[in-house]
Amino acid sequence: MSGLRVVPTWRHGREQLYVRLPDGRNIAWYDREAARVNLLSEDRRDDVLQALAPFLTGPVAVGPPP
Repeated sequence: MSGLRVVPTWRHGREQLYVRLPDGRNIAWYDREAARVNLLSEDRRDDVLQALAPFLTGPVAVGPPP
């Protein structure tokens, strides 16, 4: 188990899901409207995608924030 938490938030009128470490630091977020997972660190990519899997509906872009 990765220990990551997924926390839903609303920011600028858009729903986003933040992926957080057990200590509360964000390591990624998923913007549902843009269908994009923004990673702050590539080394946790697989863990982030596994934590977000129940929330992903279809293909998404994955990478660092634009």
